[in-house]
Amino acid sequence: MKIVITIFITFVLIMFIALTIRVGGKQFSLDVKQIESDIEVIEQDDNITLEEDKEVVEVVKLTRDDLFRLASEKYNVEYELLMAISIHETGHFTSSAFKNKNNVGGNMTSKGLRSFKTLEEGIMFFARNLRVGYLDKGLTTISQIQKKYCPIGADNDPNGLNHHWYKGVTKQYNKLKEINK
Repeated sequence: MKIVITIFITFVLIMFIALTIRVGGKQFSLDVKQIESDIEVIEQDDNITLEEDKEVVEVVKLTRDDLFRLASEKYNVEYELLMAISIHETGHFTSSAFKNKNNVGGNMTSKGLRSFKTLEEGIMFFARNLRVGYLDKGLTTISQIQKKYCPIGADNDPNGLNHHWYKGVTKQYNKLKEINK
């Protein structure tokens, strides 16, 4: 059991390092001594329960930003565009849709806001939707995307908030481009 856990933890750490050492061109460092210490503690206990196993695995979680970067790469959607729309749609990640439904893009169904089980699922759906429903159809600028994504005068916009979408998304996009130079 000890060997299996050690191999599994080593594999998870290698995958984690491969995904996070250089995220978005920024260098990250890991506390290798702490990780080695944690592995030694686990190796000393032959009676690790399933619950303790889960705790070890949960230590390696991706951040929201990591998930956006992965979705950006997977669906070939510009990171800054994904983030700018999401920041605007969620009110800087404070909206009820974001907090309670893992909905990062204001994505809807015929019955209302779409709900996702996990944040990763919500982000991946959002990126794929933007790729397939907009970019692949030639809607590549924020202005072009707005006409379909968030049209001015839409029936589901009784308060006229869509009017602010282009300016709000563009502002966030420009900030992100400046930060990520």
